[in-house]
Amino acid sequence: GTARDRIAARLDSGSRYEPMIRATMKAGGLPEDMYYLALVESGFDNNAYSRAAAVGMWQFMTSTARDMGMRVDRWVDERRDPVKSTAAAVRFLKGMRDQFGSLYLAAAAYNGGPGRVARGLARYADDLENTQGDDAFFVLADKDYLKNETREYVPQLIAAALVAKEPERYGLTLHPQPAFSYDSAEVPPSTPMAAIAKASHSTVTAVRALNPQLLLGMTPPRVAYRVRIPVGSAGGFDSSLAALPDGDRTAIHTVESKKGETVARLAERYGISSSALAGFNPNLRRLRPSGRLVPGQAILIPTRAVAAAASTVPDPSIERYGSTTRGARAHTVRRGETVSGIAQRYGTTTARIMRLNGMKKAVIFPGQSLIVAGTSRSSTGSVKKGKAGAGSKAVARRKAKKGK
Repeated sequence: GTARDRIAARLDSGSRYEPMIRATMKAGGLPEDMYYLALVESGFDNNAYSRAAAVGMWQFMTSTARDMGMRVDRWVDERRDPVKSTAAAVRFLKGMRDQFGSLYLAAAAYNGGPGRVARGLARYADDLENTQGDDAFFVLADKDYLKNETREYVPQLIAAALVAKEPERYGLTLHPQPAFSYDSAEVPPSTPMAAIAKASHSTVTAVRALNPQLLLGMTPPRVAYRVRIPVGSAGGFDSSLAALPDGDRTAIHTVESKKGETVARLAERYGISSSALAGFNPNLRRLRPSGRLVPGQAILIPTRAVAAAASTVPDPSIERYGSTTRGARAHTVRRGETVSGIAQRYGTTTARIMRLNGMKKAVIFPGQSLIVAGTSRSSTGSVKKGKAGAGSKAVARRKAKKGK
């Protein structure tokens, strides 16, 4: 299709989430039109996955998402949850707007990483001396310092908003979708999605669309979980779920691997695919050279219904990072930290951290990547290859520390 068709399709997808996103922006004190940032980032696709392993409608990296309090593991990836990821994106944007004093710079930082924008502001401090707010973005954009993608990001955002507000004028025909709405219910640990669908008189497809954060066709083990169910189905839901036969409510069981067994043979025996079996058992990568399983391993076997409802998504722990900034060290802000506390820890001063990061106020927020050492002169830095996404610079250097 043409560019026109593509934009129309993206706006149609977005219309489903628009009321929720605009309300979240408004409640967070951001202009509602930052809604269009998700149009540019992902086309409002909860399962968007970039080359740089940024995921979801708002394109968060695993590390940034976790720092923002989202759950990312093999059972649940809240970057794919439209409601939770939108709330995190608003907090993230707001933190950057407070740091840089400009919404446009916050959007540029969302795309290219806060560190890059911060270093640009520090490098061109003299040129920026008398500029206020959003003008600083255009001064920085003129400097040929930002990557093309980041420099064109704000104009794209403005263009998207203009086109979406007067679609007829641009020859677009839109087909708005009904708003994302749902009831919710708490279900026991390890409840199959198929059981939730039966108890809510709906389909697995409908339940998956409401809960795209559930990756393995079931709710996570060990804890009760609040799921979204179709509007109007909450009434008799609990009793319907409890009344289902045990077989319908069972998601997985454990078997012990026997001598000489292979993944393929085991999967075949239980009527599921090898990839489904591997998704539930990431440790199965430890195979004998012959491809046979090590005997005596506990292996999780999902039911056919659970395996059928599981998503095939890349493992969130596999992420690729670009090189780090020369001579600079980055610190990822955790909850409750202050600029002065961080300065003390790295043997530097609040003023120096503020200068290195182009900060107008000593305001920081969880998930933000702060430069704590190195000179602003040599901090050229390079953002990861592929799509940058939220907090792109965030924390290549912390990867080893966190094991993720």
